[in-house]
Amino acid sequence: SASCGPDCHNPTDNEAMLDLVTPGIGARVQAAVSTTEDCNGRALIDDDGGLFLEKLTSPRCGTRMPFGVAALSAADVECVRRWIDEVGAGP
Repeated sequence: SASCGPDCHNPTDNEAMLDLVTPGIGARVQAAVSTTEDCNGRALIDDDGGLFLEKLTSPRCGTRMPFGVAALSAADVECVRRWIDEVGAGP
């Protein structure tokens, strides 16, 4: 999403060590876990969507994303959910 990559999750200023701009994000997140203190070790993607999806809606740890701006619309969250389903299926 344009709300996530340009300011916080880009190749040079990647908060939580998560680059959402460089091509290949799907491969990077398939086996990734959170590195932040409050969510440490949680899978970014799992059978229920994982932390990646949770952070867009109602996170049990950390802050809702995108940080400091309006929440994504239900349609955008659903788009992310479908993308996670595709990424989770692997190659």
